[in-house]
Amino acid sequence: MIAQYTLELRNGLPSLVTEKIHYISEKGYINSETVIQLLNDTLRLNRKAEEHVVMLALNTALDIIGIFPISHGSLNESHCRGREIFQRAFLVGANGMILAHNHPSGHLEPSKEDLARKEELQQLGKLMGIYLHDFLIVSTTGAKSLMDCKSE
Repeated sequence: MIAQYTLELRNGLPSLVTEKIHYISEKGYINSETVIQLLNDTLRLNRKAEEHVVMLALNTALDIIGIFPISHGSLNESHCRGREIFQRAFLVGANGMILAHNHPSGHLEPSKEDLARKEELQQLGKLMGIYLHDFLIVSTTGAKSLMDCKSE
């Protein structure tokens, strides 16, 4: 069972609200294939017509402890900042995270912005002790891990 959360203001402060519960059969260490299947089966991320960014919060055992929609953009971009991502990770006590976003075009090659965001989040994560374990691109044609790609 994995909770999908959203943030709402309560007394002027952001609070976690459980939006949906996803039931999965696998428990324990996850790999990119398992994550991609989870995102596509539960959120239909590979089928979205606009870009969406999603964060999976992980505990020290690499179990998924929460799913967070981070941003929803246009056909070819979705803005997200480290602040919003790490705020959610802190609220659930995450030790790590996996980020994923979709490319509605079907192309799996990362943009310069994708690679720059990955580098930024890796550096922020090192400073805060919340590690970026993977950064995925998904589409109707497949998926790709940005951890295998170098920034230029």
